[in-house]
Amino acid sequence: MRAWFTLVGAALAALLAVWALANVLPAGYEVIPRILYAIIVFGGAVGGLGVRKHNEKRNRTADVDSVEHQIAIQARAGSFVDGLVIAAAFGLYLVLTAQFETALLVYGLLCVSIGLFWARYAILRRGINRAA
Repeated sequence: MRAWFTLVGAALAALLAVWALANVLPAGYEVIPRILYAIIVFGGAVGGLGVRKHNEKRNRTADVDSVEHQIAIQARAGSFVDGLVIAAAFGLYLVLTAQFETALLVYGLLCVSIGLFWARYAILRRGINRAA
């Protein structure tokens, strides 16, 4: 648990440092804080994944037969559906506020997500059918 506190604390400190930098930079350097924010978010995501994987190995919660593994699968499936609903609602909001290009991008990503789900489903189903 302490690893999470360290990761979150470091991320917050980095975000505050970039925010402070963004407020003192002269005009023309607006891209620097954006790049730094992207690096922090990407690094935080990779760090969070690393902490989760480390905890799963240490606690043996990643074993296929464990209850935690089954709960994680159900949570991921539910989160995917929730994400699709949120993306569709956000796309509708963008359409209603006349931001059509951005709404088109959101709906395109929504279609890609659904397509990737069905592609994975077909690949996994084909593997099960061949094994049987």
